[in-house]
Amino acid sequence: VLTKKHLLIVRTKSMETEVFEWESVSNVELSERLLTSTLTCTSSGGRKIAIDSMPKKQARKIYEFAQEIEEKRSWWEQRGF
Repeated sequence: VLTKKHLLIVRTKSMETEVFEWESVSNVELSERLLTSTLTCTSSGGRKIAIDSMPKKQARKIYEFAQEIEEKRSWWEQRGF
């Protein structure tokens, strides 16, 4: 689940929910296989987060959104905010 401020990961098998603020997420990467994709990123604490077996279209949208967030963060950091 995506919001403008958070990335929420719900693991359906265990119903475990993890919430990350976009400010604490970095190094978002997308790897695609034949039918599915894997999205990986790093939290501010250095923890690697991986979301496996995602539909390609959904993973691409999340990746695109994450790239936009990183660009905005970089723009603000360059200006000293």
